Amino acid sequence: MTNNNDGDEPLDPASMLALAQKQQKSVSSQRGSFVAIIMAGYGVALLAGFLTLRFVAGPVAWWVFIALFAAAIALSITLGVRGARGIRSSDSFTGTAYGISWSLAMAGLGALGGGLIIQGLDNHLLLLFYSCVYTFLIGLQYFMAGVIWRSVPSLIVGGWLVVVAAVAPYLGFPNHYLLLGIGGGGAFILLAIVTASRNRSLQLSASKGLTTNG
Repeated sequence: MTNNNDGDEPLDPASMLALAQKQQKSVSSQRGSFVAIIMAGYGVALLAGFLTLRFVAGPVAWWVFIALFAAAIALSITLGVRGARGIRSSDSFTGTAYGISWSLAMAGLGALGGGLIIQGLDNHLLLLFYSCVYTFLIGLQYFMAGVIWRSVPSLIVGGWLVVVAAVAPYLGFPNHYLLLGIGGGGAFILLAIVTASRNRSLQLSASKGLTTNG
């Protein structure tokens, strides 16, 4: 005889599908909240950092920029690790390889700049080179992230950053910092707002589904 008093009755196919959909929305919502925070962190770092370089003289400006960017990187790593929990191994490998590509590209560009210094590149041109080429790299990496994970907002902001980095040198040093800060940092902040809004919609949808199925 079957005992139904324990409340563990098997779910019918429709209920199982609804449960799977709610779980997927919950995971998407959690990842979206991490992405929005990461984007906001990079946006603030680029906006405040480049504007500091433009309007504040001396090495303190670079220390401020480095501190802001290091904080954004630390935030992205911390939240990225948390967001990766429970992801299947193939996606985990892709994310790890993608993260390594960031380190390799940045180290390579640093070495390239060092070679230009040895060849006698002017200090102002070197600063122009570093700020623009690293912004270009960030844009390219985010564009590739959009391709890998099929994220339209990442494709848009990545492509935009590539354009900003390519145009900025034409403004000359140090005015190029204005375009990099406002155009680059502003793009990240806008993406963070869009992502947070989308995440909020997912949360509301999941909440309505839970109420309906309850």
